[in-house]
Amino acid sequence: MSAFRPPFDAVLFDMDGLLFDSERLGLEVIGRISREMGTPVPRDVILRTVGCNRALSREIYLSYEPRLDYEGLRDRFTAEMTRLSVLGQIPLKPGAEALLRRLEALGIPRAVASSSPRGVVESYLRGSGIASLVDCLVCGDEITRSKPDPEVFLLAAQALVASPERCLVLEDSLNGIRAGHAAGCTVCMIPDLFPWEEGLDAFAQLHFPSLWEVLALFTPPEMA
Repeated sequence: MSAFRPPFDAVLFDMDGLLFDSERLGLEVIGRISREMGTPVPRDVILRTVGCNRALSREIYLSYEPRLDYEGLRDRFTAEMTRLSVLGQIPLKPGAEALLRRLEALGIPRAVASSSPRGVVESYLRGSGIASLVDCLVCGDEITRSKPDPEVFLLAAQALVASPERCLVLEDSLNGIRAGHAAGCTVCMIPDLFPWEEGLDAFAQLHFPSLWEVLALFTPPEMA
C-alpha cells in the first residue's frame, strides 16, 4: 500500500465566517452599535468591509458617512465580539476542529490569515480551545495592504516555509478569494454571507458547502 500524499503542503485559514460562525453576529453587533451612536450604517455598507482590515474598513465607512466616529465604533465592536468569544459564544464552523486535527496528524502546517487584529484572533482561538492547533497567525494589524491584496497570504505561506503554489487557502469572502488567487495559492471558497456564484471560479478552483468536504481532501483512502 502506497503512503498517502496530501494534496497540499500547507493550509491557510481565514477566520471570521470560515473557522467561526461570526459574520452574521458581527453584522448584528456593528449595526446595533452604529444605531446607538446615532450614525446607523446599513447592511450593504457593512458587507463591503467583510474580509477587510481596519484601515480599509475605515475608508469604506467614512466614504458612506464622514461624520461617523469610526474608531469609537470599531473599539466598541471589538470589545463586544471579544467578550462573546471569551464566553465561548462564537461557535466554530462545522468541521473546523476536525479538519485542523487531521492536518495536525498529517504534519501539514496551518496558519490563520485574518483581517482581524491579533488580539481578536487570539481571543477567538483561545475561547474555542483550538489555539494549539494553529502554527502561526498573520493578522490585519500586521499588514500594510488589506485583502483583496495577497499580502496576508504571502506572509502566512512564508511563515510556514511553504510555496504559495503548494498552499490551500480556505475563504468565505469575495475579498478573501481574490487575495488567495492573487497570492498564487489554490483557493477553496466555503460560502457564508456571500453565496457561490457563476464567475467566482476565476478566483477559486474549489468550493464546498462546509469544511467537512475539505476534510475529505486530506483523508487517506483506507479511512474514507
